[in-house]
Amino acid sequence: MKKNDIVELTIESLSPEGRGLAKYNDKLVFVRDALPGWRKS
Repeated sequence: MKKNDIVELTIESLSPEGRGLAKYNDKLVFVRDALPGWRKS
């Protein structure tokens, strides 16, 4: 995955700062404005 690639993620939890957390190819991805259970692309 490169910067600005578009992938579909499922938010699994929230970081302490309130960002959504998802995994893509065993990498942790931080997503702004997302809640657990949401699917984002």
